Amino acid sequence: MKPSREESLIEVWRQALVENAKVVMLGTERYPVRLTPKRGLRQVDFVFEGSETRGPEQNLETKSRWAQMARSGKKVMQFLSEGRYVANVVDGKVTRYYAIKWISAAQKFRWRKRGPVARQLENVHLMRRRKAGEFAKQYSDVTLKPNWQ
Repeated sequence: MKPSREESLIEVWRQALVENAKVVMLGTERYPVRLTPKRGLRQVDFVFEGSETRGPEQNLETKSRWAQMARSGKKVMQFLSEGRYVANVVDGKVTRYYAIKWISAAQKFRWRKRGPVARQLENVHLMRRRKAGEFAKQYSDVTLKPNWQ
């Protein structure tokens, strides 16, 4: 059985940060664990279902809550896909950013073809799910009308 994206992220985190492996194995594929040139942080570039993903170790010198967790001794790895942060793994637990949907390449193509208004409405829908409180109140007066009226 093929592992899910969350299982793959946890596996990359475990091998790179917990086991200090030099190479991460995902299925039959091997991905090297490299050190970033500036800070010397561990980083893995891998491909999952055609999506290139980068997993850098959390920089302890930033002011984020993830860095605060890392400074307290937790193992934190962030994950980026297409230039956006999509998830974090902290001590084996995945936190996804729900504003970013993990979709197939065909779905991405259809999503891009829909145009800016449809994308904006979908983003509003995703943000409403994410922040049900203030965001839903802000856009509660928005009504959608069919274009034939």
